[in-house]
Amino acid sequence: MGEAGSVADLGLPFVPPVREVKDVARGMVRLAGGGFWMGGDDPDAFPADGEGP
Repeated sequence: MGEAGSVADLGLPFVPPVREVKDVARGMVRLAGGGFWMGGDDPDAFPADGEGP
């Protein structure tokens, strides 16, 4: 049995790679706290799958 809080306890079908914190955040953009809309109102959006503001 895995330690409490270990990757084994997540029940994933794979073991995620161990990465440095600096590498995990590379390429991400920090968003300020608060509400925001996801999706787009672009004419090419596909509203049937929930894509939209």
